[in-house]
Parts: sequence; structure tokens; C-alpha cells
Amino acid sequence: MKKLLIILALVFTATGMTIANQPAKKVKGIRHLVLVKFKENTTPQQIARIDTLVMKMKNEIKAIHKLEWGKRMGLPGESDEYDYCLNIIFKSELNMTMYEEHPAHKKLKAAILPLISKITRFNYEIEK
Repeated sequence: MKKLLIILALVFTATGMTIANQPAKKVKGIRHLVLVKFKENTTPQQIARIDTLVMKMKNEIKAIHKLEWGKRMGLPGESDEYDYCLNIIFKSELNMTMYEEHPAHKKLKAAILPLISKITRFNYEIEK
């Protein structure tokens, strides 16, 4: 019985089908979004340091495929719930794990967490 289950699993994997007879999901990567609201007493110098750490992280962490960091534009009708957005694309979950454990990411977290009043983190798979 064990051998039969292994053979079936291999057949489904080879044909791109799941056991539930659904097509296997093709994933292009993972998007990691972080929305940040800084405390009102955060200085421009502190935010400039965060900007620098984000850009360093982009260059130091090879697991990052693409990184964007930007300030809310403040257009009419736009929510002011958050100030900045970090948008990172990884090619795999392994790359996201490598990013989470990287010293440059840990340094950014240590610097930014005391400065924020609100943060939302959202990850999702980018499907082909």
C-alpha cells in the first residue's frame, strides 16, 4: 500500500496534478508588503536613517528579487492610515526565510520598531 501511494504521488507530481485532481499552482514568487505609520514625534533624521537601512538591505540581501520603499503621496481622498510602504518580491519561500534571518533585516527591524505606532505585514504568492 505504501508503495502504491508513493507511485501515485509521483504520477500526480509528474503530470502537474494534485491528489484532488486540480492543476498544480504555478507560483512566480512571493510579495511581502509592509505598511508603516510612524509615531508623531519621529524626526526627519530618524526617517532618513530608516531610508538608508532599507536601501542597504536591498543591496546586501541577495535573496531579495525586487524591493521598493516609498512614502505615501498624500493625494486627495488617499488614506493617511500609513506613512510608508515596503514592497519586496522574493522568488521563493526559502528566499523570504533567508531575508527574515539576515542581519541587515534584523538591523532594520531594531531601528524601525521603536519609531512606529502601527504596522501591517501582508504576504501573498504571485501566481503565473
